[in-house]
Amino acid sequence: MKKEHSLIHNYYHWIVVAVIMLMLLVYGGLLNNLGNLHLIPITEYLGITRAQFSLALNAKTLTSTLSTFISGFLVARYGTRIMAPLGLVTASAALFLLGNLTSYWMLIAGSLLYGIAYGFCATAGAVVIVRLWFHRHQGTVLGLITASTGLGSSLIAIIQTAVMEATGTFRGSFYFGSAALLVVAALVFIFVRSKPEDVGLAPY
Repeated sequence: MKKEHSLIHNYYHWIVVAVIMLMLLVYGGLLNNLGNLHLIPITEYLGITRAQFSLALNAKTLTSTLSTFISGFLVARYGTRIMAPLGLVTASAALFLLGNLTSYWMLIAGSLLYGIAYGFCATAGAVVIVRLWFHRHQGTVLGLITASTGLGSSLIAIIQTAVMEATGTFRGSFYFGSAALLVVAALVFIFVRSKPEDVGLAPY
């Protein structure tokens, strides 16, 4: 048991990287597919134009810009271990709201809510972790993390499409996303620490 614990301890830096990659894969993948997969079913359901749909989704730019601006202060004060899961839970609530969509204003509200998590759960938030946990190989680690977002877009699209086909509605896609974000939030809270010193390690 002691040997197993020591092995995990020695590779803990990379466990943190793996969980952060998963966070970007899921959050980023769901973000990039908000419009692509749901344009037709939602415009038909709400009886709105494509321009109105795009306007509603672009509303998240306001909150994502704001969250990116204040994320540095909040992460410095409370740490990534707290702020990233809070962001993921907020994004989960946004998708749950969209899963219960009945009006155009709910679409805008869901978009705004999802954007709040951006500063903590997208690349900007991941960069903070990498700089604290790694003094060497920062470029390599950042490359891996950035690539996970692109991979997530393709992988999540396949899963969400399958869910929509299985359930026969766009709502299933949002419920899947909401549940997936909660799972990732739990993993981040369990495994990620704001800095290596919190688990008795030095930066790699």
